[in-house]
Amino acid sequence: MVRNGFYAELLEKGDMEAYENSFGEHIGTEIGVREQDVYYALYDIDGNGIIEVFYTNSAAESGIDFYKIGADGVVPEPLDSFTMVGSLVKEEVVFTYYQNSTEISEEEYNAKIKDYEAVEAEGLEWIQIQ
Repeated sequence: MVRNGFYAELLEKGDMEAYENSFGEHIGTEIGVREQDVYYALYDIDGNGIIEVFYTNSAAESGIDFYKIGADGVVPEPLDSFTMVGSLVKEEVVFTYYQNSTEISEEEYNAKIKDYEAVEAEGLEWIQIQ
């Protein structure tokens, strides 16, 4: 997005309201305009075709989704979705944890993800998206 100059005209015009509506009010200007490299790596974490996707929507929210390769050998099927959301409560960051949109404890969150990640990934080959 940054590489192709999307939304750059909003900054050039000084239209911060439109810019924040496009990226969110808490995004730093440098994040939206600084070109960054993006990488991915694929590995089979448990030897049976499960795929782990880690994502972050902001500094306050991240998640991990787990999929398995479908019976057709191509289409991924969702297994589980975990989200961690931070919020500011009286100047202290408090995290809330979810499994498939249902609130769970931090201990459950960590244990369930650890179960999926039982086999360590060795020597991931990170590939840059061009």
